[in-house]
Amino acid sequence: GNYHEYAYGPVFDPGGNLWVTLNCTIGKAPSGGGFEEKAFPWRGWSMMKPRHGNLVPVSA
Repeated sequence: GNYHEYAYGPVFDPGGNLWVTLNCTIGKAPSGGGFEEKAFPWRGWSMMKPRHGNLVPVSA
């Protein structure tokens, strides 16, 4: 891993929705060995999970 790869949250908003952000790696990822950026499709996004619903990608 990379020291920039961490998440903020989860945090609940006043409406009961769960929020989380997933940070990206800084720098070039090593190639090969199964470690490809496509393996982590939601890095760099904020996401919201309603109390009664599916996870919603909100911003990148």
